Amino acid sequence: MWPLLAALLALVFAGSTQAEGPTAVGWGNNMAAQLDAGYRSAVALSPVNAQGFEGVVQVQSGDGNTAALLEDGTVRTYGDNTFGELGVPMTEHHQGIQQPPISGVTQIAVGGQHVLALAHGTVYGWGSAQLGDLGDGRSCMECGVHHPEPILSANVVKVFAGDGSSAALTASGQLYVWGEDRSGQLGVRPNQEGAVVRPTLTRLTNVKDVAFAGVSSHGGVMYVIKGNGELFAAGQNAHGQLGIGTVSRPRSLTHVLNGVSAVAAGAVHALAITNGTAFAWGANCCGQLGPKAPLSQAVTRPTPIGPAQEVSAGYAYSLLVDQGIAYGFGADQEGQLGIGYASKTPISRPMRIGPFTGISAGARNAVAVGAGRKSFIRLIRGPGSLTLVWKSSETTERWKVKCRPKTLPPSGWPAWLILPAATREYTISGLKSGQTYEVWLHNATGGGVVTGTAG
Repeated sequence: MWPLLAALLALVFAGSTQAEGPTAVGWGNNMAAQLDAGYRSAVALSPVNAQGFEGVVQVQSGDGNTAALLEDGTVRTYGDNTFGELGVPMTEHHQGIQQPPISGVTQIAVGGQHVLALAHGTVYGWGSAQLGDLGDGRSCMECGVHHPEPILSANVVKVFAGDGSSAALTASGQLYVWGEDRSGQLGVRPNQEGAVVRPTLTRLTNVKDVAFAGVSSHGGVMYVIKGNGELFAAGQNAHGQLGIGTVSRPRSLTHVLNGVSAVAAGAVHALAITNGTAFAWGANCCGQLGPKAPLSQAVTRPTPIGPAQEVSAGYAYSLLVDQGIAYGFGADQEGQLGIGYASKTPISRPMRIGPFTGISAGARNAVAVGAGRKSFIRLIRGPGSLTLVWKSSETTERWKVKCRPKTLPPSGWPAWLILPAATREYTISGLKSGQTYEVWLHNATGGGVVTGTAG
């Protein structure tokens, strides 16, 4: 289920009776249905709930695809499936919610067009293998894997994914890397195409965290936090994204900051948290470095933004969380900041999005973990039936409804049933007793999906 898209309607329908547990929320570009809002649209300017699942522990977005880890150790995927990013056989590029055949997952990492999952100390992956992203020995433009396949078993405790690059951290603090390495950011020797096609152990020790920046076709950056809080970076530096005070490119990992607890990276900028304060550096075309950085200039040294406990970076926009509230700044042409409108001009001041944590800035959309919202639809069980009751609003659009059995993988939706204009209650009869159904109620402004079991 999800709230109505317009903020006014969200207020009108407040006070529902059906609530969710922790869920995935998202905003921004939705052309590939990567927000799982139950529909595909150009953009969602305000946060919308993913429909069809709850109990979310972690959620991340890539370049048009999203994956969510649930409390039971299973994964849900949605959005673009061009290279198998959803972890299921490809039937069409854009698909609804899917469940890859993997369980016992404790962490996920979503790259541009590939996904990594950690289960029982083993790294699994699916999606694009164009530049060795999956570490399976392949590097070709049409390579893709449509199901989870094991990549590395080495007592791994955390995985990381960028736009073509991947890494795995072991319990002993060692780091394996693979994928795109055109700028030498991985610190190992790539093939002639600039790819490391197998997991390769680096010389790094006492590693705590990793982040990748860049676009795979132009080379990238790898950021590494050591156990003592020192931040190092290596790779592309044309926009000062290494944060070392120059745009020249050193040949190895170079020290950036001390006391760092978190790092995040976009295409050509980076964010880090040190002593509870967020810093940013790199390109600043759209205000993604915050209010204290000069606009449209390369910022080669970390510049303070303000207090933060989480940071995430997308293509020319940034997110942070302070005291449980998510904020966004930077590019907003596609609603990436989730502030209710799309801005054609840069926004450098952090703007309030809402009470979300576990933020993840994808290429042109963002996702986060929300506490769940109440539906404006009330569902009443009856003998072989389900009755929908919903409140009226100030809009005059006609409502339409459709219903399907709840299954995994989901079955296709039937055709819409158009309801009379004044309808605010409708009974679906002829249902199988004891069967759980998904009911989708919609009008031109938005709608919602609810789940119920026929009596």
